[in-house]
Amino acid sequence: MAMLQRFGIVPLFLFSGTFFPLAQLPIYLQPIGWISPLWHGAELGRVASYGLAEPLWLTVTHVGYLSSVIVIGLWATRRHFVRRLNR
Repeated sequence: MAMLQRFGIVPLFLFSGTFFPLAQLPIYLQPIGWISPLWHGAELGRVASYGLAEPLWLTVTHVGYLSSVIVIGLWATRRHFVRRLNR
């Protein structure tokens, strides 16, 4: 779990654009932020707090990405638990 935290969660947290915009990162680090669910959540929080400062299609994309991550996570969790219980 420590390795997952150190090499997975911390980089996604640092490069998610929560503390500063992703545009300030080098171009090769920006895709790390784009795949982070935290970035999508932070962007939705900014839209909700400061008003609609981005196109509507981008807001829908953020909601769709977060919804798909939730659905895939629930599916994988259920599959894992069913396999473990049937052993």
